[in-house]
Amino acid sequence: MATPVPDMLSRRLRKFDWLSIMFIAASFTFLSDWRYGREYYQDPTGWTEFLKGHAEAPGQYRIGVLFPANFLSNLTHLPLRHMLSLVDGIFLFLALSILFFLMSGNDSYPGKSQGGRGTVHCLSFALLLYYMSWLFFYHKTETIANFACLAVAAALVAGKPRVPVPLAVIALVLLSAYLGTVRADSGLALNVGIVAVALFPGGKNLPLGRLAQLAAGSIGVLAVVGVEYYIRYFMFPHAPYPASVFQLLTNLTTFVGVFCVVAALGPWFLVVRLAMRHWRRLEAWECALVVASTVEFIMFMVVAMSDEVRLFLPYCMALVPTSALLLSYELLGEYIRDLPDTTIEIDGSTLRR
Repeated sequence: MATPVPDMLSRRLRKFDWLSIMFIAASFTFLSDWRYGREYYQDPTGWTEFLKGHAEAPGQYRIGVLFPANFLSNLTHLPLRHMLSLVDGIFLFLALSILFFLMSGNDSYPGKSQGGRGTVHCLSFALLLYYMSWLFFYHKTETIANFACLAVAAALVAGKPRVPVPLAVIALVLLSAYLGTVRADSGLALNVGIVAVALFPGGKNLPLGRLAQLAAGSIGVLAVVGVEYYIRYFMFPHAPYPASVFQLLTNLTTFVGVFCVVAALGPWFLVVRLAMRHWRRLEAWECALVVASTVEFIMFMVVAMSDEVRLFLPYCMALVPTSALLLSYELLGEYIRDLPDTTIEIDGSTLRR
């Protein structure tokens, strides 16, 4: 029996995705190694001071990548800069694999035409490469790890892989605790998004269930705050802040900061607007990331320097599949996901929508 064309297209798109993901992860690992090497030779003692606890805050609090990488470096006798690059590559491959699995693994994803499906995949990689082009601007060790954490959280909220709900809740809490060592603000925003979606109408139909998702998000907030509090006040209580914590006025009045936000995050602003328009067509994990990214953007503008857009880029990258789906609809006028069928009875006649 001949293989149906849609199935053949699905297999070809999966091959295209895997090849693209491997090439992107390998290329980024190489470029990341070059960047870490340059950073090392410019300041050979920079990472040593960080490992000793003598670096400035808030970078000193982000120990979730450099400390484990240093342990593995000592264990394998691989230079730290190479180990950091390897960790980045592994995290990036994991994150991209999960996101493209979520995009193409859903039965409601494929759409009505081959052109529509191909457009979604091409847009996904175009957006991904666009965001990644900004990652080396103020390059830091925790950016890709943050992205991977968001991707894993998205898979857990989506109910994929299909693990028992209690295990999924525990995994989300542990992930939140780890985010407390990588980017506490990102972990806090993520859990706010998870809780908010559980409180929205339709929360009963969530893959994890309303109560389980509320529990995961609420305990996750405590985990993030608790880990950050311990690192800040017990591990490194004397880490100095080089600048003011409040940066909103500076961010709104500095040309470079405004330009970076508009240029680097422009697609995200458009996608949030489209997500509001097509909210009912989004899945639970997508809604959670949209809400969380909005919360994170507010914190980013208030307490961070806006030219350091790599702080916010993990959320943009985690929303790449959603962005591609929404933009493809705007370009092609074709709904990739249909709303569930409902029946309405009027004067004895049954209408299906």
